[in-house]
Amino acid sequence: QVAAYLKEADARRYVDQLIGHGLDAYWTRAVGTQKTWYQVRISHFPSKADALAYGSELKSKGLVDDFYVASDPKR
Repeated sequence: QVAAYLKEADARRYVDQLIGHGLDAYWTRAVGTQKTWYQVRISHFPSKADALAYGSELKSKGLVDDFYVASDPKR
């Protein structure tokens, strides 16, 4: 996960920007007890190590500010 927004439009805008850089970006909706977050994620990975390596590469290239490896409950 590379970002989370309270507005869907912000998440969509960032996803479009990442896709423009050739990344497999998408957003998901996470409904909490008080807020709904629109999470921006990039791709799916077979292992946490693969996801960490890819995230570090994107960060070193300046394509994302930061990231964390999130598990996808749908997979």
